[in-house]
Amino acid sequence: MKYAEEYRMWLKGLRLADMLQKIADGLTYSSYDVWSGFRETIFYFPGHLAEAFMTTNVKEKIASFCRALNSLEEIIKRLEMSDREKCVKKKHFRKLKRNIAKFGREIGVYLMYQQRVCRRQYL
Repeated sequence: MKYAEEYRMWLKGLRLADMLQKIADGLTYSSYDVWSGFRETIFYFPGHLAEAFMTTNVKEKIASFCRALNSLEEIIKRLEMSDREKCVKKKHFRKLKRNIAKFGREIGVYLMYQQRVCRRQYL
């Protein structure tokens, strides 16, 4: 990672994944399907972010950011499923959804910047 902004975003992503992991650990065994899918998605998300920040190729960087955003969408879907099954408290659900949406917007802003950089390279 070259810049402090990238490190800050990656660290924020790890904190978010850690918070989600604590919630996943609190899910009951009756919600095992939700739990297993939730854990799997949580582990993919920081990996895609790290991949995006470590690569030097702008197109690969954009693709990794898109995969990270898709992972966030999947996490939200899993959260909504667990909320429907009453596995997660409403308070935690709303807080996590807000944090995920905010972080997704930050990634989106950074992704737009990367796309502008990519266009300038080919002009």
